[in-house]
Amino acid sequence: MTVELKIQMPDKSQNKADEDFEFDGYVNNIELIRSANQGLACFQINVGPSFYYEYAMYIIDYLRDSFPGLATWGGLDCANGWTDGCTYASSIYRYEKLQFPVEHNVKNTLKRLTEYNIVRSYRTYYKSGWQYEYTDGFFLANHAPVEPGKTLKPISFNEYVDLVETALALDTDSFSKVCDTTAQINLPYAEDYAGNPEAVKLLKAAMPQLEEAHKDWYFTGHIAFTPVNGKTVCEFRVSYLMKEYLLTLFKLMDSGMIEFIKKATYVRRHD
Repeated sequence: MTVELKIQMPDKSQNKADEDFEFDGYVNNIELIRSANQGLACFQINVGPSFYYEYAMYIIDYLRDSFPGLATWGGLDCANGWTDGCTYASSIYRYEKLQFPVEHNVKNTLKRLTEYNIVRSYRTYYKSGWQYEYTDGFFLANHAPVEPGKTLKPISFNEYVDLVETALALDTDSFSKVCDTTAQINLPYAEDYAGNPEAVKLLKAAMPQLEEAHKDWYFTGHIAFTPVNGKTVCEFRVSYLMKEYLLTLFKLMDSGMIEFIKKATYVRRHD
């Protein structure tokens, strides 16, 4: 969330006439921008990779409303897009929230979700490209600080169950319980269910056309537990594009079409 502010004089090194400049993105007071080449001071706001697009726009809107004489130019990221690019990789509206009732207890719900491969936690890091490290435990979104040189470790299945049950028992609001129990998850790929071609077909039909280079991003999400109207729910947050995909996974689980996957997940969890 770092924002860098740089105050400077306009750069005339491009040696272009005013009409040759391309002003794109989030533009306001364009005539004032054009006159900046006459020597008006300006400042530049830079935001880093994975910044939230809406936060950047909030900053610009605040400045524009507070200083009507201010001109703005920019907003597009280095991939010339608004979100899911190299700068604005995230959006506060990217995720869809889906809540499912906990019918018996937290442990039973998590056991079903993991044995059907619907919930699997991960951490990601950059090493010659983005790497995803999966675990049969859980990587918490709000994990404890990690000492320099140490690697973030997942908590076990049972530790996560204990954490959720403790959080649900605390006298805190629903938002706090979500924050305390949120874990990172990666939805399974359709190919994981190749044992039933019909299941693969239904999942692919529910999956939107995704750019291959960024495909993994869309499968990431979060899981949490919180009470709603006095009853505990399992709360998913996934890309809005993947809502129908997740609902299809639940339909396949309830129909018995992916029952075969339980043998593979059992072996994996007990290796």
